[in-house]
Amino acid sequence: MHSAYRLIDKLTEEEAVKTSAIDIKSRADFRKLGPFIDENINLLCWVNWGNRKDSDRKIKPYFRHYPFFSRDIKDQFYQEVRDRMKLCNESPLHKKAKSTMVALLNKFVNERRKIIWKFCDKRNSYFYLQGDLLREVKTIEDEFRVHTPFDIKYKHDIVLLGEKIFQDPLILGAIELELNHQFDISKTLICKTLSYPLISIDLSGLKEEDITEDWCYNVLIETTNNPVNIYRKSYIYIHNMLYSIFLQIPRDLKHIRKESNHQYLVFIKDDKYELLLSKLENLKKVLGLSDNEVLLNHIIIKNQQMKNMIENEGSICGKNWKDYNDHKYIRIIIKFPYQLNGNLYKYHLIMFYQLNSIFDCLVGYKYKKKMTNYDPQNKFWMAPVGENISQKVILKSLSEPIIPILKYLDKK
Repeated sequence: MHSAYRLIDKLTEEEAVKTSAIDIKSRADFRKLGPFIDENINLLCWVNWGNRKDSDRKIKPYFRHYPFFSRDIKDQFYQEVRDRMKLCNESPLHKKAKSTMVALLNKFVNERRKIIWKFCDKRNSYFYLQGDLLREVKTIEDEFRVHTPFDIKYKHDIVLLGEKIFQDPLILGAIELELNHQFDISKTLICKTLSYPLISIDLSGLKEEDITEDWCYNVLIETTNNPVNIYRKSYIYIHNMLYSIFLQIPRDLKHIRKESNHQYLVFIKDDKYELLLSKLENLKKVLGLSDNEVLLNHIIIKNQQMKNMIENEGSICGKNWKDYNDHKYIRIIIKFPYQLNGNLYKYHLIMFYQLNSIFDCLVGYKYKKKMTNYDPQNKFWMAPVGENISQKVILKSLSEPIIPILKYLDKK
């Protein structure tokens, strides 16, 4: 198959358009965009460029069905997690890479040094994303298990942890060391739940003697120093929600970033509405944030004017916003964490965890107030960046809803 549907498009757009296999850059890129399905909701994997055995002609990338696949998506996830753990435990190369990486990170944390990552995602924005992998990090741990919506714990090779909030340390980043790319389904699904950057590092073709602290540092900053069109050993998975804080919009473009606040529009069903609202309020209280920093607006439709408002703000979240709630929603007005530190930054990350991994909801985004969705067919906010030139700023809907994805796949 030369093209396939992105499952997220099937769930959130009026008419999903197929993605061409040749437009996918790598297996890591496939995981970021996936899952992919055919017309019968069968999961598909992606095959990269190859060579024909009987000639020098290239085989173009294509989609195909998984050769071995459990019809129960949770069983498949569990099987991949178990197989990955076994493979990593048996590999001296993986152990060497992990121990060397942990040593480097601990040294940098103790010396209060930075590790800056930076990359462009032209599919989703004209602007680049950037962050410091070690910002607010207190400790480094390996073999760290995280909760998932699949009722199975998933183990990251390395995690970067901040201070404890609600008795657990805040996960600020994670690193995974890949011996191959055979665990596509589990990594694809995990990417939909992330509330922190995840760096995946390809160890294929390396020997134990290649693994040094210099190699570890260089591979962590590859996306910053290397051109877009060359092969890299690392890939940074950033959930769409995180684009809203890591996107670097120049301050001189005041018509885009002229305000200190941005907004999240959350549509969630009635039975979980009050629970989510109370968790967000409690988080605000625990972190000591004021109404000037975080304002949680409880919007209930009472008249025609408010009905028109919910129609417009709902359209920002996706075609099916009414399936979540057609009469009330939460508008979160929050100061932008320019320095990417402090309690305001932590509030964003924990809020993202709730919205991405715990609750089934749709989330729309406004990078400034008084934005109206005049073009619901365009899934991006556009803005002028030069004379007669408009470019993508960011997606209007930041949701990659994992719970509907699991339900959709379970139809099979």
